[in-house]
Amino acid sequence: MPQCLAPWKQASERVGEHFNPNAYRNPLGYFLPDPQMIAVCGLESGNYSTRTAYITVWLKLRHVLCYRLRTSSVTPLGPSHWRTVLGIEKMAFKEKKAAKQKAEVEEMLMEILKNAGNTMSVDLDRLDTAKVEWNGSPLEVSTAPTAKLKEILWELFKLGFRYELLMMDRRFYGGLKP
Repeated sequence: MPQCLAPWKQASERVGEHFNPNAYRNPLGYFLPDPQMIAVCGLESGNYSTRTAYITVWLKLRHVLCYRLRTSSVTPLGPSHWRTVLGIEKMAFKEKKAAKQKAEVEEMLMEILKNAGNTMSVDLDRLDTAKVEWNGSPLEVSTAPTAKLKEILWELFKLGFRYELLMMDRRFYGGLKP
């Protein structure tokens, strides 16, 4: 393998030296869930139930969350907020904090539908009855082949990258605010 270009090597050694992600009052966020956050769930413990739950909810809410990107009021969500959204089926809503988080997620989803001119409401209590499909076919995430799960996460990487690239283009080239 050829040697790395010297300027690239120097730059890669200095990347992140002075960057403190905690220096921002509001943490940096994502327009879609971070696929890496999903992929690493259970790697250390061998318990993949959280990853399965996250992928299941992603597939159930995929169309709504992607449609959210079309609205002008879309804002990035922090990792903890995405964990709340994707873990919504696993939460025990008897606790006050979990019930509040559920209400926030419902409100966000209803706002998405409202911005689309839709007057329907969102009831996350019925989320467990929603069908889980991938490429038009039913999918049981807990028994799905690893290749299928990689395909789902790859699509999520691709969607997130494309949207963030579009936002950068709008901001720097088009002069528009995201």
